[in-house]
Amino acid sequence: MSSRHKLKHANYYEAIIQLRNPVGNVDDVMHFVLEAVKSKGQEGVFISKKKKVPNGFDLYLSSNSFAVETGRQLYREFGGELKISRKLFSQHRMTSRVLYRMTVLFRMAPFSVGSFILLDGKAFKVAEIAKKIVAAENVETGKPFEFKYKDVARNFESLDAIKAIVSKVKPQLEIIHPKTFQSVPVLPLDKNSRLVPGEKTKVLVSEGKVWRAA
Repeated sequence: MSSRHKLKHANYYEAIIQLRNPVGNVDDVMHFVLEAVKSKGQEGVFISKKKKVPNGFDLYLSSNSFAVETGRQLYREFGGELKISRKLFSQHRMTSRVLYRMTVLFRMAPFSVGSFILLDGKAFKVAEIAKKIVAAENVETGKPFEFKYKDVARNFESLDAIKAIVSKVKPQLEIIHPKTFQSVPVLPLDKNSRLVPGEKTKVLVSEGKVWRAA
């Protein structure tokens, strides 16, 4: 280990990785960072402090370059939003070199793979969250779609799968609406459901429409 690495004490840090919107895949994201740190341990990379904040975690790291590269890897792997900024920290007395501390903000997507979301009055199931793109399946038609991440993040509504009582199966599947208590059809229309009246099934409800949460 170099003399520079030896000088780094336990509380030393050069950068902060800010993980925000910890939903769904937060364990995967944290594991990704911890494994990356572990792989660089012999190069003097370590986490000096882990701080819980209202909307995520702040990880104080011993290496600027590592934090920046890890932020980029998180963005490529999980999608979301990445912002990198720097702040003047000090100036080296011998070389006059300006030293900066980096802040790497990685904002995780506010939904995860498998989540149901509402866009323009239509229900979708998230299939993949990639760099700048969200792949999803239309719940009613089964057709796959791709959306720009920013468009989804700005306009989506979460849809929770709730249990509802089956009221009819012929000529098509219907459930008791959890708010109006009326018998309403479930989309996509299913004329061959194996459910029976009185049984419970999971559905998505929004704006007068009901979808089967498959």
